[in-house]
Amino acid sequence: MVSTDISQPIWRYMRLETLLRLLREGRIFLPTLATLKQGDPGEGEIVRRANLQRSDINQLEQNSEWLVLQATTLEKKQLEGELRGSALREIWLRELAKRRLVWCWHAAKAESMAQWQIYAHKGVAIRSTPAAVLETLQAANAFPKPFGVRYLADGKQQSLRQGLNRPFLFKRFSFRFEREVRFVMSCRSLEQHKGVCLPGVSTNFIHEIVVSPFCLADEADAVVETLRVFFQKSAPLPPIRHSEQRTAPTKSTFLDELLDSPDESVIDAGEADIPSLFHQL
Repeated sequence: MVSTDISQPIWRYMRLETLLRLLREGRIFLPTLATLKQGDPGEGEIVRRANLQRSDINQLEQNSEWLVLQATTLEKKQLEGELRGSALREIWLRELAKRRLVWCWHAAKAESMAQWQIYAHKGVAIRSTPAAVLETLQAANAFPKPFGVRYLADGKQQSLRQGLNRPFLFKRFSFRFEREVRFVMSCRSLEQHKGVCLPGVSTNFIHEIVVSPFCLADEADAVVETLRVFFQKSAPLPPIRHSEQRTAPTKSTFLDELLDSPDESVIDAGEADIPSLFHQL
Protein backbone atom coordinates (compact mmCIF):
# COMPACT_ATOMS: atom_id res chain seq x y z
CA MET A 1 0.00 0.00 0.00
CA VAL A 2 1.32 3.44 -0.95
CA SER A 3 1.88 5.79 1.98
CA THR A 4 -0.43 8.76 2.50
CA ASP A 5 2.20 10.79 4.37
CA ILE A 6 1.11 14.35 3.55
CA SER A 7 4.70 15.61 3.41
CA GLN A 8 6.05 13.03 0.92
CA PRO A 9 6.99 14.14 -2.62
CA ILE A 10 4.38 13.34 -5.27
CA TRP A 11 4.44 13.91 -9.02
CA ARG A 12 1.84 14.68 -11.64
CA TYR A 13 2.95 13.91 -15.22
CA MET A 14 1.00 15.75 -17.93
CA ARG A 15 0.95 17.27 -21.38
CA LEU A 16 2.40 20.76 -21.63
CA GLU A 17 -0.94 22.22 -22.72
CA THR A 18 -2.55 20.94 -19.51
CA LEU A 19 -0.09 22.93 -17.43
CA LEU A 20 -0.50 26.01 -19.64
CA ARG A 21 -4.27 25.86 -19.15
CA LEU A 22 -3.75 25.83 -15.40
CA LEU A 23 -1.40 28.83 -15.61
CA ARG A 24 -3.61 30.76 -18.02
CA GLU A 25 -7.09 29.93 -16.71
CA GLY A 26 -6.57 28.61 -13.17
CA ARG A 27 -8.44 25.40 -14.03
CA ILE A 28 -7.77 21.69 -13.59
CA PHE A 29 -9.78 18.73 -14.83
CA LEU A 30 -10.88 16.16 -12.26
CA PRO A 31 -12.08 12.93 -13.93
CA THR A 32 -14.72 10.61 -12.54
CA LEU A 33 -13.86 7.07 -11.57
CA ALA A 34 -15.98 5.99 -14.56
CA THR A 35 -13.71 8.04 -16.85
CA LEU A 36 -10.61 6.38 -15.41
CA LYS A 37 -12.18 3.01 -16.20
CA GLN A 38 -12.59 4.01 -19.85
CA GLY A 39 -8.82 4.45 -20.07
CA ASP A 40 -8.10 1.32 -18.02
CA PRO A 41 -10.72 -1.44 -18.30
CA GLY A 42 -9.04 -3.15 -15.32
CA GLU A 43 -9.95 -0.25 -13.02
CA GLY A 44 -12.24 -1.67 -10.32
CA GLU A 45 -11.86 -5.30 -11.46
CA ILE A 46 -10.19 -6.30 -8.18
CA VAL A 47 -13.37 -5.37 -6.31
CA ARG A 48 -15.62 -7.01 -8.92
CA ARG A 49 -13.79 -10.32 -8.55
CA ALA A 50 -13.51 -10.22 -4.75
CA ASN A 51 -15.53 -12.48 -2.50
CA LEU A 52 -18.64 -10.77 -1.19
CA GLN A 53 -18.64 -10.57 2.59
CA ARG A 54 -21.78 -10.78 4.70
CA SER A 55 -21.43 -7.08 5.50
CA ASP A 56 -21.27 -6.33 1.75
CA ILE A 57 -24.44 -8.30 1.07
CA ASN A 58 -26.24 -6.56 3.92
CA GLN A 59 -25.17 -3.16 2.60
CA LEU A 60 -26.35 -3.98 -0.89
CA GLU A 61 -29.69 -5.36 0.28
CA GLN A 62 -30.31 -2.30 2.46
CA ASN A 63 -30.02 -0.18 -0.68
CA SER A 64 -31.55 -2.68 -3.09
CA GLU A 65 -34.75 -0.70 -3.74
CA TRP A 66 -32.77 2.20 -5.22
CA LEU A 67 -30.26 -0.07 -6.96
CA VAL A 68 -33.02 -2.01 -8.73
CA LEU A 69 -34.27 1.26 -10.23
CA GLN A 70 -30.83 1.76 -11.83
CA ALA A 71 -30.61 -1.79 -13.22
CA THR A 72 -30.44 -2.66 -16.90
CA THR A 73 -32.86 -5.19 -18.39
CA LEU A 74 -30.29 -7.98 -18.09
CA GLU A 75 -29.44 -7.02 -14.50
CA LYS A 76 -33.11 -7.10 -13.52
CA LYS A 77 -33.28 -10.72 -14.68
CA GLN A 78 -30.08 -11.55 -12.77
CA LEU A 79 -31.54 -9.98 -9.61
CA GLU A 80 -34.22 -12.67 -9.57
CA GLY A 81 -31.76 -15.59 -9.46
CA GLU A 82 -28.54 -16.84 -7.92
CA LEU A 83 -26.58 -13.89 -9.38
CA ARG A 84 -28.49 -11.34 -7.30
CA GLY A 85 -25.51 -10.42 -5.11
CA SER A 86 -23.15 -9.96 -8.06
CA ALA A 87 -25.76 -7.96 -9.99
CA LEU A 88 -26.36 -5.62 -7.04
CA ARG A 89 -22.61 -5.14 -6.70
CA GLU A 90 -22.24 -4.31 -10.39
CA ILE A 91 -24.97 -1.67 -10.19
CA TRP A 92 -23.48 -0.25 -6.99
CA LEU A 93 -19.98 0.08 -8.47
CA ARG A 94 -21.30 1.61 -11.69
CA GLU A 95 -23.37 4.22 -9.88
CA LEU A 96 -20.57 5.00 -7.41
CA ALA A 97 -18.11 5.53 -10.31
CA LYS A 98 -20.29 8.38 -11.63
CA ARG A 99 -20.20 10.08 -8.25
CA ARG A 100 -16.49 10.04 -7.39
CA LEU A 101 -13.86 12.41 -8.74
CA VAL A 102 -10.32 11.01 -8.63
CA TRP A 103 -7.08 12.97 -9.20
CA CYS A 104 -4.11 10.60 -9.50
CA TRP A 105 -0.50 11.38 -8.53
CA HIS A 106 2.71 9.33 -8.41
CA ALA A 107 4.53 9.01 -5.05
CA ALA A 108 8.31 8.98 -5.44
CA LYS A 109 11.42 10.88 -4.42
CA ALA A 110 12.75 11.05 -7.98
CA GLU A 111 11.53 11.02 -11.57
CA SER A 112 10.05 7.89 -13.13
CA MET A 113 10.94 6.97 -16.72
CA ALA A 114 7.83 4.79 -16.89
CA GLN A 115 5.65 7.78 -16.00
CA TRP A 116 7.42 9.92 -18.60
CA GLN A 117 6.86 7.29 -21.27
CA ILE A 118 3.16 6.76 -20.53
CA TYR A 119 1.80 10.14 -19.45
CA ALA A 120 4.16 12.93 -20.51
CA HIS A 121 6.44 11.80 -23.32
CA LYS A 122 6.93 15.38 -24.57
CA GLY A 123 5.29 17.06 -21.58
CA VAL A 124 6.16 18.13 -18.06
CA ALA A 125 5.98 16.83 -14.50
CA ILE A 126 4.94 18.80 -11.42
CA ARG A 127 6.39 17.94 -8.03
CA SER A 128 4.35 18.72 -4.92
CA THR A 129 3.18 17.16 -1.63
CA PRO A 130 -0.26 15.89 -0.57
CA ALA A 131 -0.45 18.71 1.99
CA ALA A 132 0.09 21.37 -0.69
CA VAL A 133 -2.42 19.77 -3.09
CA LEU A 134 -5.06 19.51 -0.36
CA GLU A 135 -4.58 23.15 0.63
CA THR A 136 -4.91 24.33 -2.97
CA LEU A 137 -8.02 22.27 -3.70
CA GLN A 138 -9.68 23.34 -0.48
CA ALA A 139 -9.07 26.98 -1.40
CA ALA A 140 -10.93 26.24 -4.67
CA ASN A 141 -13.90 24.80 -2.68
CA ALA A 142 -13.03 21.16 -3.32
CA PHE A 143 -12.51 18.97 -0.28
CA PRO A 144 -10.87 15.65 -1.20
CA LYS A 145 -9.35 12.92 0.90
CA PRO A 146 -5.97 11.41 -0.05
CA PHE A 147 -5.72 7.64 -0.41
CA GLY A 148 -2.72 5.42 -1.13
CA VAL A 149 -3.57 2.67 -3.61
CA ARG A 150 -3.16 -1.00 -2.62
CA TYR A 151 -1.76 -3.26 -5.37
CA LEU A 152 -3.03 -6.83 -5.12
CA ALA A 153 -2.05 -10.03 -6.88
CA ASP A 154 -3.80 -10.46 -10.23
CA GLY A 155 -6.59 -13.03 -10.28
CA LYS A 156 -6.42 -13.78 -6.56
CA GLN A 157 -9.82 -14.32 -5.01
CA GLN A 158 -10.05 -12.49 -1.70
CA SER A 159 -12.31 -10.52 0.57
CA LEU A 160 -11.73 -6.80 0.45
CA ARG A 161 -12.55 -4.64 3.39
CA GLN A 162 -13.97 -1.28 2.20
CA GLY A 163 -14.07 -2.68 -1.35
CA LEU A 164 -17.62 -1.57 -2.10
CA ASN A 165 -17.28 1.93 -0.66
CA ARG A 166 -13.75 2.58 -1.90
CA PRO A 167 -13.09 0.57 -5.07
CA PHE A 168 -10.53 3.22 -6.09
CA LEU A 169 -8.25 1.92 -3.31
CA PHE A 170 -7.39 -1.30 -5.14
CA LYS A 171 -5.49 -2.03 -8.36
CA ARG A 172 -3.80 -5.01 -9.92
CA PHE A 173 -0.26 -5.80 -8.81
CA SER A 174 1.02 -5.30 -12.37
CA PHE A 175 0.34 -1.56 -11.90
CA ARG A 176 2.45 -1.23 -8.76
CA PHE A 177 4.99 0.94 -10.65
CA GLU A 178 2.38 3.73 -10.63
CA ARG A 179 2.59 4.12 -6.82
CA GLU A 180 -0.57 6.18 -6.84
CA VAL A 181 -1.78 8.67 -4.29
CA ARG A 182 -5.37 9.53 -5.21
CA PHE A 183 -7.31 12.60 -4.15
CA VAL A 184 -10.97 11.54 -4.07
CA MET A 185 -14.09 13.73 -3.88
CA SER A 186 -17.81 12.97 -4.01
CA CYS A 187 -20.04 14.70 -6.56
CA ARG A 188 -23.47 14.55 -8.14
CA SER A 189 -24.04 11.90 -10.80
CA LEU A 190 -21.97 12.80 -13.88
CA GLU A 191 -23.28 10.17 -16.26
CA GLN A 192 -23.18 12.59 -19.21
CA HIS A 193 -19.78 14.11 -18.38
CA LYS A 194 -16.24 12.85 -17.99
CA GLY A 195 -15.55 14.91 -14.88
CA VAL A 196 -15.41 18.43 -13.47
CA CYS A 197 -13.35 21.40 -14.66
CA LEU A 198 -12.47 23.02 -11.34
CA PRO A 199 -11.88 26.82 -11.52
CA GLY A 200 -10.07 29.10 -9.12
CA VAL A 201 -7.04 26.84 -8.70
CA SER A 202 -3.82 28.61 -7.70
CA THR A 203 -0.35 27.38 -8.61
CA ASN A 204 0.88 27.48 -5.01
CA PHE A 205 0.98 23.68 -4.87
CA ILE A 206 3.67 23.54 -7.58
CA HIS A 207 7.04 23.05 -5.90
CA GLU A 208 8.98 22.22 -9.07
CA ILE A 209 8.42 21.74 -12.81
CA VAL A 210 10.51 19.33 -14.84
CA VAL A 211 10.55 19.15 -18.66
CA SER A 212 10.41 15.72 -20.29
CA PRO A 213 13.71 13.96 -21.03
CA PHE A 214 12.36 13.18 -24.50
CA CYS A 215 12.19 16.85 -25.52
CA LEU A 216 15.04 18.17 -27.64
CA ALA A 217 17.32 20.22 -25.43
CA ASP A 218 16.68 23.37 -27.50
CA GLU A 219 12.92 22.89 -27.20
CA ALA A 220 13.20 22.17 -23.47
CA ASP A 221 15.09 25.46 -23.09
CA ALA A 222 12.20 27.25 -24.80
CA VAL A 223 9.65 25.56 -22.53
CA VAL A 224 11.62 26.54 -19.42
CA GLU A 225 11.85 30.20 -20.52
CA THR A 226 8.15 30.34 -21.48
CA LEU A 227 7.06 28.91 -18.13
CA ARG A 228 9.24 31.39 -16.28
CA VAL A 229 7.47 34.23 -18.10
CA PHE A 230 4.06 32.80 -17.10
CA PHE A 231 5.02 32.55 -13.45
CA GLN A 232 6.63 35.98 -13.27
CA LYS A 233 3.30 37.48 -14.33
CA SER A 234 1.08 35.72 -11.83
CA ALA A 235 2.79 33.65 -9.15
CA PRO A 236 5.97 32.93 -7.19
CA LEU A 237 8.53 31.28 -9.46
CA PRO A 238 9.16 27.59 -8.63
CA PRO A 239 12.29 25.80 -9.87
CA ILE A 240 11.88 24.88 -13.56
CA ARG A 241 14.46 22.59 -15.13
CA HIS A 242 15.32 19.92 -17.67
CA SER A 243 14.84 16.31 -16.65
CA GLU A 244 17.88 14.65 -15.11
CA GLN A 245 17.05 11.66 -17.31
CA ARG A 246 17.39 13.59 -20.56
CA THR A 247 18.16 11.40 -23.57
CA ALA A 248 17.15 13.62 -26.50
CA PRO A 249 19.89 15.44 -28.44
CA THR A 250 19.85 19.13 -29.31
CA LYS A 251 18.15 20.30 -32.47
CA SER A 252 21.53 21.38 -33.85
CA THR A 253 22.62 17.72 -33.68
CA PHE A 254 19.71 16.78 -35.92
CA LEU A 255 20.64 19.55 -38.36
CA ASP A 256 24.21 18.27 -38.52
CA GLU A 257 22.88 14.80 -39.34
CA LEU A 258 20.69 16.26 -42.10
CA LEU A 259 23.66 18.13 -43.61
CA ASP A 260 25.61 14.87 -43.70
CA SER A 261 22.82 13.09 -45.62
CA PRO A 262 23.26 12.10 -49.32
CA ASP A 263 22.07 14.56 -51.97
CA GLU A 264 19.41 14.03 -54.65
CA SER A 265 21.76 12.06 -56.89
CA VAL A 266 20.76 8.86 -55.07
CA ILE A 267 17.14 9.20 -56.18
CA ASP A 268 16.24 6.68 -58.87
CA ALA A 269 19.94 6.09 -59.48
CA GLY A 270 19.59 2.35 -59.33
CA GLU A 271 22.05 -0.21 -58.07
CA ALA A 272 23.87 -2.97 -59.83
CA ASP A 273 23.59 -6.63 -58.91
CA ILE A 274 20.26 -6.44 -57.04
CA PRO A 275 16.95 -8.07 -58.05
CA SER A 276 14.95 -6.05 -60.55
CA LEU A 277 11.91 -6.06 -58.26
CA PHE A 278 13.76 -3.64 -55.98
CA HIS A 279 13.53 -1.04 -58.73
CA GLN A 280 9.75 -1.35 -59.14
CA LEU A 281 7.36 0.95 -57.27
